[in-house]
Amino acid sequence: MKQPAIVLSFLVLTLTGCGQPSLNSSPLLSLQTTRASTFAVPSTKAEFVKAVATLGLKLTDAQLATISANRTAKPSGLMAPRPAANLTSEQNLQVHFKKHRGEFRPSFATAEEYLAQAVALAEGKRGQVEYYFDITSFKKGYQSNVVLWNSSTKELTAMRPDGATTTFYHDPSLNPNRFVVVPIF
Repeated sequence: MKQPAIVLSFLVLTLTGCGQPSLNSSPLLSLQTTRASTFAVPSTKAEFVKAVATLGLKLTDAQLATISANRTAKPSGLMAPRPAANLTSEQNLQVHFKKHRGEFRPSFATAEEYLAQAVALAEGKRGQVEYYFDITSFKKGYQSNVVLWNSSTKELTAMRPDGATTTFYHDPSLNPNRFVVVPIF
């Protein structure tokens, strides 16, 4: 029963007034150091390739080019169709809106508002975002495998290289065995 006391002590030490995280703690550093501390947060293409390989995935030059394009994509303001599910852009928007709208407080009133907020997140208007390679999405062959995550609001969105949004939802924490920081390369 010492473990709950340790967890409580950790929370007390890392939180300051009003429950705000300490300025000295970094969600990005915390996320990456939980991954068995085998490598640092990637800051170069070579470090990124090594980090992904540590998780059992070898990327080709073409795949790295796609990841780089996803990392630098600018939002188009459109929702992507979902060919694998035979959904048009509008149908995909409605599916995602109905699935995820309740995750946000306050929840979004319309699908258009949901998409506008996804675009605002991707543009950095909802706070700072970090870029992560999503290994699970990559292995499943999804349209986008670089996600943008705001560690303060816990909002996550993804886009294709053409800037079309593929999803937007609330994710309280990113699994370090699924997500790897993507540097600009």
